[in-house]
Amino acid sequence: IPAWDGDTDGIVKWLMKVEDFSELSDRIYEQLGKWVPKRFTEEAESWYYSLPRETRIEAERNWGTLRDYMTEYWMNRKWWERQKKRARNAAYRDQGHTRETPSQYYIRKTELLKIAYDLDDLEIISEVMNGVPDSWETVLNSELYNTPEELQVSIRYHEETLVTL
Repeated sequence: IPAWDGDTDGIVKWLMKVEDFSELSDRIYEQLGKWVPKRFTEEAESWYYSLPRETRIEAERNWGTLRDYMTEYWMNRKWWERQKKRARNAAYRDQGHTRETPSQYYIRKTELLKIAYDLDDLEIISEVMNGVPDSWETVLNSELYNTPEELQVSIRYHEETLVTL
């Protein structure tokens, strides 16, 4: 079970990893409710042990109940608004990502979009391309791609060229 420190920027990826474990069997799904809190550190641990004992017992019933308590507290409306803003504003080599490759940008942008929005394939392609330099359109004609995966493969193929544009 991966540890989690309460960093809300990484909560979705962390939840996905634990969710993968929970799908291995019904028994694991049940036991994760008790074992996951043992992997909390820092702010997550402080939050969890601030809950009344009765609430912790209820939360530990299984992974689903624990996940519900976690998402209610950590993924509130303000968190969702922040995720939407981050997804909309993410651009190639923006602040904090000045050394990223085109492929790293694609992964970062699509992860943010998938968290914040329910977009179809063409909307994802459009949003990814909205965050890149206009010069990339000379190499990546966004109208040629039907799926985000096709765009991702093309970005990877043309990576050296895109970095120089």
